[in-house]
Amino acid sequence: MTLSGPGARIGECLSGLTRLFQLRGNDSVSLYERLTGAKAKTVGTKQTLKALQKDQVKVVYVARDAEERVVRELLRLCEEKNVEVVYADSMARLGQACGIQVGAASAAVLED
Repeated sequence: MTLSGPGARIGECLSGLTRLFQLRGNDSVSLYERLTGAKAKTVGTKQTLKALQKDQVKVVYVARDAEERVVRELLRLCEEKNVEVVYADSMARLGQACGIQVGAASAAVLED
């Protein structure tokens, strides 16, 4: 699982290993609503990693424009624990869905 160059997308890194959702058009609303409507969630890679390590995560969201070095361990752990990964259009859009004024590289919906 290596990236071929600096412009390689994170989604290509785990192609076929995680369930990939396209967050465009009509599907965007329902997938982002899962995150915005969640009772419990994490925002940011550090919080999301901690929740993953404690097996508290239902689904992880990763921004397509997040730096690979920032989300590499998160994606590896999702693969290891067989946790669904949803790719968001951008950090800005993911941050907005989380209710923050800045971008977010990742977020997660936690178990009830």
